[in-house]
Amino acid sequence: MWQAVGKTRYRKIWLEDDILRADDAYEYLWPFTKPELPTEFAKVSDPHSAIRFERRYSPLGYDSLVENPEERKGGDPLEWVLKQAKFVKLAVELIYASAYQDGTSALRQFRYLNITNIIRKASFDSAHRDFGELIFPGGAYNYNYGTIVVMPTSEADALQSVPYFIERLVNENTKNLQQKLVVHYKGRLGSVLFYNALIEAIWSMVGDLALKTQQGQESGYFKRCEYKECNTPFLATDKRQRFCPRPEEAGDGESLCGLKFRQHNLQTRGAHRQEGKECREVL
Repeated sequence: MWQAVGKTRYRKIWLEDDILRADDAYEYLWPFTKPELPTEFAKVSDPHSAIRFERRYSPLGYDSLVENPEERKGGDPLEWVLKQAKFVKLAVELIYASAYQDGTSALRQFRYLNITNIIRKASFDSAHRDFGELIFPGGAYNYNYGTIVVMPTSEADALQSVPYFIERLVNENTKNLQQKLVVHYKGRLGSVLFYNALIEAIWSMVGDLALKTQQGQESGYFKRCEYKECNTPFLATDKRQRFCPRPEEAGDGESLCGLKFRQHNLQTRGAHRQEGKECREVL
């Protein structure tokens, strides 16, 4: 297994002028030892969850992806973080749909995309298909980054389109990943995976997940969280697992989603008992 460089973790993460800023470094994160990273990042949807994610793990590293120093922000722009999270979630959902050959879900995910300038023309196999321009995050440059993609019109088309879509997303967001030989103590050679930003490691893990599920290596272990408010696909360590694993940084104990699921059921049963008691009193 490749060794990989770590990323600095910070005790303080806060939002200032729509930029997630960090201070008080204290240790390193080794992202490739955290298989839950894509799933946890896919749950980021607002400033609060973005701050919680970067505090639990590490900043995504926007500035380390920007070529011109004058364009750096001193942190991660919130809009960029949320866009990256949106597309990581989309990718994970498409991989899940592909793994279980769920064309309905795959087609639904493609319809969530903001694809513009749609035209109909003949493709390489002479069939007529809809094509459009997709704007998506490619490294740090996500505002004007576009590519032409096929718009699936059927469940079969959607499933066929998943690998091409995943390929484009992962490749455009992992351009700085490279394996290098390094000399360790006493001249021993080792292989180390280098990358510029945590977001590149996350996208690399998304690509690895796509490969493993396509090859059937994660058969029965790639599941969907049963807690309705989460419902995110995750990689289980046990086929009996029903909820997202608890992130290591959140401490030991029950899955957070499992805990919320159990609390919700207890509250629901309590409300039903109270309703029944009130009805009996009225009668």
